Amino acid sequence: MHFFNRFFLLSDHYSAPGQVANWRVSALRIILSLVMVLCFAVACHTYTSAIEFNLIYIVVLTSSFLATACGLLIASKRFYHFSAHALLIAIVAASVSMNLFLTDLELAKVGSMYMYSCPIIALMLLGYRTALAYGVLNIAPFYMIINNVDVSGLTGIAQQLPDADLYITGLIFLFFNICIPLAVARTIVAAKRLNKTMISANTHLKDKNELYRSLFTESNKAKIIVDENLVITDFNQHAIDMFGIKKELKERSVNLSHLFPALVFDDSNAQNK
Repeated sequence: MHFFNRFFLLSDHYSAPGQVANWRVSALRIILSLVMVLCFAVACHTYTSAIEFNLIYIVVLTSSFLATACGLLIASKRFYHFSAHALLIAIVAASVSMNLFLTDLELAKVGSMYMYSCPIIALMLLGYRTALAYGVLNIAPFYMIINNVDVSGLTGIAQQLPDADLYITGLIFLFFNICIPLAVARTIVAAKRLNKTMISANTHLKDKNELYRSLFTESNKAKIIVDENLVITDFNQHAIDMFGIKKELKERSVNLSHLFPALVFDDSNAQNK
């Protein structure tokens, strides 16, 4: 369990400026891991049939997508942006491959729908601009579906696997019902944790403000706050009433010695202040 927690980065800690947030890397790894498992299952299950019907391109395609998923999973932490973009390109490539190598037009239409997942994945992993770009790109498969565009003739393929409908519909079912929901769930968990942290920080700040108000603002003694150079930074109402201080002094960076010239401040006292 500890291995999965570390590998999938299920804990959300502070990320330095410019560093990719843990939850984004986690969501990417979740998607890639599940895609890799799906590709492995399809590659193993279709291998015998592909050899039997001499459909070598099936072996090449499944092996290529499996190798791609494995490589991106390994590189996901160090080369996050490259891996995220490559995942989206791989999804587009899978959709295009289904249109090129499936002789059943209705099944090819189902394959085109894989690209519909790109905008939400891009939004989670890369941001709204990339999501918008893929949203515009999805006009292409939408046009192909509603106009019954068949591009399988470009490859000259005349045969497909007997159980191709099972693989295509099964993959799209698992992808949209397991892969994406788990990645979205990871994002929601990160958002809830951030919200909890913000509430805790706001509560702490509120307590500090109440303490400040009780010890300084609402104190019945005149109090003046200075920095290490004895420059006045704040004072309460009693100090205003007692010493005749003007409120504008906070903005003028006035030294305490100017307000009380009769007092002597040496360097050691200044350091102690």
